[in-house]
Amino acid sequence: MVYIYIRRMKKKTNVAALFVFLFFACSSDPMFDPLDLSEQGVTIRSLGDGSLVGAGATVPVSVGLSENFKKRRSADSLSLLAVLKDAEDKVLAEVYFGPELVGGENLPPIGLPPIEPGSYLMSFSLRDADEVLAEKEVFFFYDPGKYSLTKISAYPPSFLPGSTGVFRAFISAPAGSDPYIRWTVNDKVLREDSLSDGGDRVFWTAPLIEGVYPVRAELYPFAPPTGRTHAFPAPLALSGQVYVDKTRRLAETDFSPEDDYYTLFHFLGNLKDDGNRPGRREYGREHLKTTGVPRPDFLQDVFGYYLDGASGFLTDDLLLPLGEDRSPVPHTIRMRIFPLSPVEGRFLLRAVSEDGSFGLSVFTDGDGILVFRIASGGQTLERKAGTSLPPGRTILLELYLEPGADSLASAWFLDGKPVSAAEDLFRFGPVPPAGTTRIGGDDGFIGLIDEFGIFPRRQTAAGPSPEEAGRDLNFLLD
Repeated sequence: MVYIYIRRMKKKTNVAALFVFLFFACSSDPMFDPLDLSEQGVTIRSLGDGSLVGAGATVPVSVGLSENFKKRRSADSLSLLAVLKDAEDKVLAEVYFGPELVGGENLPPIGLPPIEPGSYLMSFSLRDADEVLAEKEVFFFYDPGKYSLTKISAYPPSFLPGSTGVFRAFISAPAGSDPYIRWTVNDKVLREDSLSDGGDRVFWTAPLIEGVYPVRAELYPFAPPTGRTHAFPAPLALSGQVYVDKTRRLAETDFSPEDDYYTLFHFLGNLKDDGNRPGRREYGREHLKTTGVPRPDFLQDVFGYYLDGASGFLTDDLLLPLGEDRSPVPHTIRMRIFPLSPVEGRFLLRAVSEDGSFGLSVFTDGDGILVFRIASGGQTLERKAGTSLPPGRTILLELYLEPGADSLASAWFLDGKPVSAAEDLFRFGPVPPAGTTRIGGDDGFIGLIDEFGIFPRRQTAAGPSPEEAGRDLNFLLD
């Protein structure tokens, strides 16, 4: 006899906190499922559908006979036939139990032949001579490797009403395997897909009504046949709750205080401007329009919107703070991004007046060097940062601009540290009231944008101010 090891998942009611507002607990799989034929007084017990068994496996089975059945019938002619089939319905093995075993109710476990990891069906047929008394089918998975579903993370940790975010399942699976994940949120199946097709994550748009909503991820070792779904619970699952409320809970890396910003986008699954810019244009419930298909996503636990080099955001405003004479006031453009290669020749920001007399763009040149270009009053000025945009990690990029009567002082900061500065002769003309601003878009940068803000102060919000670093920009101009 080949002995089976059946991996049992203990039921857990513990609730573990993930981040701040997401809670999950582990559930179990049914390992011994009865078929009770009350009219016949017969009960067949075996694995529950969806069970996962491992190396050296056997399949338990038992037959229960009621006292009424025993009074009405003799067990001397009872038999049980077990048939093992693969996913293509090919018979792999058969096991016969005669009356001496079925009548005693204590049946030995069924040894499995050498089989490959996959999905299998074990059917049982209980007979009294030629009469079929009961039949039962059990669908189970076999894999000697170890599967685990350790946690689920939410990006962002809590959802604003109507915002979109991502749930991600953390999965461990044998090398070469491709498990299948089913996502259920608020009792609705949102997605089910293989890990190789991104099934470990799902996008969810929160309802407009605040509340607590259930979330569940189920892990199946193998996918169902094409066009079908598993009709039984998975052997591994995590479930919990996610909070939807109107209170924004900012992380340490989120730009704040919000009242200090003229323009501020947290990109917390929505396109709302949380700055103090007057007359913000609304497009539906948002303050930005999308171009292409930017999508909420995360990279290395940084949540924002993924831009693919053609996608981005657009608004019919210049977004820049202006003085009473409609010339720009000193300000810092800040963005927290996760660039991906290639970084060369990519636009981050473009603001253009409707008549074309004013323009400001932030981009990388053919070598990936950061550049800003500004045009006003018939003049054009272009300045490089002297450093390239580093791909593959999260960076805080800041560009400080200080207009003077006949000059423009500028400084670049990377991760709060000054990298270059300049002061050029430049006279601003009045900035027209109408224009557009694009973040990303055609020929835009590739990667994730987490935060974007314009800070109308003489200092950067995260790093040392120019005054603190050297009383003025001379600390970089020398």
